Amino acid sequence: MKRSPAGRLVLLTALAAAFGSGTAPAHTFRVASSNGHTRQFQSRPLHLLGTHRPDSVHAGLRGLLRAGQAAGPTIEARPADPPNRNFYVIYYDDAFLFGARHYGDSRDFGGNTEPGLLVHSKEKSLWIQVTAISTAGGRFGKSMSDDPEARKKLIYAPVGWDFTGYARRPWIEQPLRTSGSIAFPERVEYDLATGRYALHYLSSWGVPSAETVLYIVRADLVAAFAAR
Repeated sequence: MKRSPAGRLVLLTALAAAFGSGTAPAHTFRVASSNGHTRQFQSRPLHLLGTHRPDSVHAGLRGLLRAGQAAGPTIEARPADPPNRNFYVIYYDDAFLFGARHYGDSRDFGGNTEPGLLVHSKEKSLWIQVTAISTAGGRFGKSMSDDPEARKKLIYAPVGWDFTGYARRPWIEQPLRTSGSIAFPERVEYDLATGRYALHYLSSWGVPSAETVLYIVRADLVAAFAAR
């Protein structure tokens, strides 16, 4: 059944006002429904990688970044409508907000929603859905390990995953698919020295070999919104 405009959830707080600086606290978003009730949730805190590195290291990182950019963009994306339900904020800074839209519950009014990794531009006040991320420079994890300490942690994982094969492929689709679920970034960090966002998946298990890390160049997000 199609949801009527009056029944849709609307974001009452402007996302542009929600974007803070690197020292901003977690921001509270308020969402209202047609019956007048208001719910609120908080964005996760902003994470910034340290930028105090020797000049020689900065130069090396910039060289690697230029090489990666020459090979092509780091994202595939398409225009998206503003999310109105089954959505949460992963990260935000003064330019972009990263969020995840999950399936939700089929029993909800309106049914399931299409899962997607969504990005909002403060400057353009528009949304895109990132459908794939380049594997260049990435690190790919799996839920199997020969390390006894790692196995003690991963034995409690309700699903399995192995993304190591993507190291030989140019792209990895978003969101990630495990054996029985989807996975969004648990943490996003922006590195001022390289102009890249690092997206960390399945890092909460505390096992480096299980974590997947992907990189998005900020300039590629700017280009994606400029093309809209």
